[in-house]
Amino acid sequence: MNKVNQIRTQQIDDLQNKYGECKIEKDELIEGLMKLGIYTTKELDEHTDYAEEVRYEYKLSQAKGKEKHYA
Repeated sequence: MNKVNQIRTQQIDDLQNKYGECKIEKDELIEGLMKLGIYTTKELDEHTDYAEEVRYEYKLSQAKGKEKHYA
C-alpha cells in the first residue's frame, strides 16, 4: 500500500471511529467519506455499516462502565 492509500485509509478509520464514539453524526460521516472519494452506495453502506458496529460497541462498553460504577 502506498503512502497516499495509507493516509486515505487512516482518514476513513478516523471518521468511522469519530462516528463510533458519538463525536460526529451520520451525515458528517457520509460527507467526510464523500470528500475522500467514496461515492457509490455500496461503498458508503459498507463504511457506514462498520461505523454503526463501532458505535454499538462503544455505547455497549459505556453502559457496562456505568453498571460497574453503580454496583
